Amino acid sequence: MLYAERNLKLLERVNEIYRENGLPTLGEKHGLGGSDAADVTAAGIPCMEGLGTCGGGVHSVNEFMYLDSLAQSAKR
Repeated sequence: MLYAERNLKLLERVNEIYRENGLPTLGEKHGLGGSDAADVTAAGIPCMEGLGTCGGGVHSVNEFMYLDSLAQSAKR
């Protein structure tokens, strides 16, 4: 995903909302993987990704999620 100032502004706004609702804030993270968010960002639309549940083995036959992270993800 392209590094874009508009995504950082979106992150700032999301963190304002998280603080107002007692949720932990998010940090800036850059990964090497691909995501549909890359296409959205390339189209000029502010976008974030990776806001789902916690787990591992992403996009493999061993992919899993921690069930207790589902409630936090839904609250976000």
